[in-house]
Amino acid sequence: MRFRADTLVLKFCLRAQTLPDDCLLSLLSSSLPSSLLSTLRSRCIVLDHPPEVTAPSRLKTWLHAYRQQEFDQFLASTQQVLIRACRPVLRVDPILYVPASRADRSRFIRWRRGWLPGDPRPCACLFGHTTRAHCSRTVTDCS
Repeated sequence: MRFRADTLVLKFCLRAQTLPDDCLLSLLSSSLPSSLLSTLRSRCIVLDHPPEVTAPSRLKTWLHAYRQQEFDQFLASTQQVLIRACRPVLRVDPILYVPASRADRSRFIRWRRGWLPGDPRPCACLFGHTTRAHCSRTVTDCS
């Protein structure tokens, strides 16, 4: 989620650079010394962005490479075994493609991240408790 916010900040800063000089945002950012735009321009992703990457297709390629680099650094620095096991590559989790209701999708995501409740609770299918083994066996039956 942090990367998505940083991506939006970068795109906003790039758009703000291309605005005409008589635009209100340009006038305010140049007249106010501590404007929010100057704070946004000091973020790491904006500082790391090469100035020659301005086309949308090249920006998308650069953002993907930057995200992969950040993800590799995160995996190398984290001590959490579950995150390393569940998210070894940078992609959309296939569990999000399973057709399910909102409650079931929330349960799938919590199961995937290891956040199922500690005490046994009855499953929606009424044939067991919400354990990892039960949910993995009866994914289609529980919906």
